[in-house]
Amino acid sequence: MVTPFPAGFASPDFSRPLDVEAGVSQLPIGSSIKGMYLQSVVDLCVSTGRPLPPRPVYTAFKDYPLVDHIRLLVEAARLVHPDVPLREGLRRIGRSTYDVMAATLIGRVVFGVLGKDIARVTRLVAKAYEISGRGMTATLVDAGEDWSQVRLEGHTCLVDSYHVGAFEGVLRACDIEGEVRLHEVSPTTTDLFTVWKNAPR
Repeated sequence: MVTPFPAGFASPDFSRPLDVEAGVSQLPIGSSIKGMYLQSVVDLCVSTGRPLPPRPVYTAFKDYPLVDHIRLLVEAARLVHPDVPLREGLRRIGRSTYDVMAATLIGRVVFGVLGKDIARVTRLVAKAYEISGRGMTATLVDAGEDWSQVRLEGHTCLVDSYHVGAFEGVLRACDIEGEVRLHEVSPTTTDLFTVWKNAPR
């Protein structure tokens, strides 16, 4: 039996308009992200035959302004997924986020030994966000055999699109099916509740 979602958690509406500039204006001062995530977006566009305008090569573990990543994501989502709403395009790009981290040297050290064990991977969510940049923190609120509740605090820009996709990407990497729902705790805090099934025992 799959664990039911708690009251207050709703499925994201990926068809809603997204005010990117409003989100960017609320970013905490000093928000940053590692270059590997920007470079992965550039590489994704190249691999789909829809390259972005020329950009410098981003250094994997160098810090770049988070606003640059957000604008790059938005540009790429519109380019690679022109036939779906912007939030849906961002969600799809977000699904590759875990793979980007796991492919790095530090990712192989931290996550490589975990294989497809979704429960063990989930317990390291705080470390994953800590490694990835500054401006948002992740806390594992609680977890069970087939579910987890993670609290994202800091900037809320793209939480209900790109970050949902990132959590879906973990499910995909572990070869299991699942669903992610959201609950806005405050303007700067959102809880993501993930339920999965068919996890290896």
